Amino acid sequence: MRDAIDARITIDTASSGSGSGFDIINSVDAQSWRVTGQNDLFKFRDHSAGLGKLVVQLGAGGDVFLHKCGNVGIGVSAPAARLHVDGAVRIGALTGTALPDTAATGAGGLACVTDALEGVCLVFSDGPQWRRISDWTTLT
Repeated sequence: MRDAIDARITIDTASSGSGSGFDIINSVDAQSWRVTGQNDLFKFRDHSAGLGKLVVQLGAGGDVFLHKCGNVGIGVSAPAARLHVDGAVRIGALTGTALPDTAATGAGGLACVTDALEGVCLVFSDGPQWRRISDWTTLT
């Protein structure tokens, strides 16, 4: 039989520096994950590789919300789509030759091309090719 209790683990540190946290270690393959929190910052880090995998930093720009339905909101507490952003969005800028293969990207991929004939332009993948958003012509 289970009891309905409010179970939690509290990690409290009085030292300054990297904040309080805990490590999750797989002793079989030496994989190590570190979870830390300090002031307005929370990190979930692949400690073995030295890479931050999930970093949430609170500030004046808003919060990041991860919902169990799979939607992510940035500055939106109840996201209505897989990615719901309150404000401008910036995507990576690439040269035309650096665009990934459209077959691998699939239909719906977006990119900003910096060296198109008419200048900087947004493009999308329709599956087989990259097209300019402005007039749907194929990017050459």
